[in-house]
Amino acid sequence: MQRKFYAIDLNVQELENIEESFNKFLLKKNVVDGTALENAQKIYESKQKSKIIKENIPKAWEKLINEKDDILIDLLAETTEKICGYKPSNNDVIKFIESFFNYREDDTVEKPTKIISIRRRPRKTYLDQLKNNKTISSSKGLFDLDYDFTKTNVIGFEFLGESYSARTFKDVLVGFVAIIFNNNRNDFDKISNVMGTKNLYFSSRAENIRRPYKIEGSKYYVETNLSANNIREIIKMVLLTFGYSHDSFKIRLT
Repeated sequence: MQRKFYAIDLNVQELENIEESFNKFLLKKNVVDGTALENAQKIYESKQKSKIIKENIPKAWEKLINEKDDILIDLLAETTEKICGYKPSNNDVIKFIESFFNYREDDTVEKPTKIISIRRRPRKTYLDQLKNNKTISSSKGLFDLDYDFTKTNVIGFEFLGESYSARTFKDVLVGFVAIIFNNNRNDFDKISNVMGTKNLYFSSRAENIRRPYKIEGSKYYVETNLSANNIREIIKMVLLTFGYSHDSFKIRLT
């Protein structure tokens, strides 16, 4: 990925641009005489690359809004839930996206002129957040991994006697795997043995995962497009793979 200099998308880019790019980089004559390599190096090193990226970021944003991208919808829904405790329906999120886009397109509406500068807070890892938001240790609301977690509300989990907070089952999975990585750095490659019958749950290549989340500090990604009970089964497999007992992990519900 560090050597990647250009990407061709047959479904999005103009045909003329696609044709030109294939000729520049893959035409046999150009490959043989070295012209293709020169073209690639020029693209990679050119300031034009930066200009093109800046010009197309707004287009990419409008494309996400227009097409109501699933990842964007999930992100808005999950963030809303974290802020207020209630998760909106996909339909509510889609209506908001449509209203946002219509607002931008409506020239009769006065546009805000003030530019607001946003200062980002230092990004915390999932493990940092878990450590800083430990729940009160108690047996109340704790369920083992044989429980059916369909339509339940998670608020945390316990592992090896330590109690941690979580707002979603995705938080549970990512937080748990972060702890596993932290405790098993030398043999964490065993995580690749945890897989389903059809889909990969962990991979060192993001493109092998439907909705990947990078396990910080490692080379692996974890699948996050999963139901609560799917996550339960993955946790069981991870526990078994790394030699932890089934009873060492429990999920806390409201």
